[in-house]
Amino acid sequence: MGIGLKTRFSMHLYTICPQCKLPSLQGNSVCKGCGFALDDVQWVQGDALQGATIEQRYELQDFIGEGGSAWVYRGINTDLGARVSIKILKAQYTFESHFLDRFKREAFSASHLQHPNIISVYAIGDTHTGVVYMVGEYVRGLSLADLLDQEQRLPFHRALPIMLQILSGVAEAHGEGIIHRDLKVENVMITPLRSGEDHVTIIDFGIAASQLSVDKKLTRQGELFGTPKLMAPELFQNETATVASD
Repeated sequence: MGIGLKTRFSMHLYTICPQCKLPSLQGNSVCKGCGFALDDVQWVQGDALQGATIEQRYELQDFIGEGGSAWVYRGINTDLGARVSIKILKAQYTFESHFLDRFKREAFSASHLQHPNIISVYAIGDTHTGVVYMVGEYVRGLSLADLLDQEQRLPFHRALPIMLQILSGVAEAHGEGIIHRDLKVENVMITPLRSGEDHVTIIDFGIAASQLSVDKKLTRQGELFGTPKLMAPELFQNETATVASD
């Protein structure tokens, strides 16, 4: 099962087959999973796919939020009963090879990093109904951005272990030739442990640069990806990212 360009549909909506729960992009009049006619089934936005099932094992449960190019759900692996996160590429980008490459890069980068402070990715693919997805670790807790909004200022005894875990995860990525390129408090998740300590997970490797494979240019002429107020100067010039960029 590979990710590739699909026939362009006129609208960027989805439906869920009432019979097999497979989500489909608008433009499919019949469910390609079970043959059920979809003409009278409601079409919805990508943030309303609760109850859909992908590959007969990943059930989308609660909508968590969205980024620039994807929706994120809390889901469950029905084979194991384990919680997972499920990211769905927005319909308008399933036809753009540039966004597909970036989506695959996120999975590639994270899957090559086995570290307690870096999110794990389990699977990536596309359904034969046109839905591009990524399945990964479900991280409980809240982002460091939300934590700082709540606390305003973290005491040193709490801030130091968080920073050390961030540095540990970043060092592992750099050691494997992967540069995150968008490190910020929104991309650091904090999970409270029963011991009272904080566990850090670095997420969102969507614009990471990797030396593990032949890199294509991540940005096209005139494009700027990242968070401007936090970007290293060389990234504004679309120059090659280095470990110093992070």
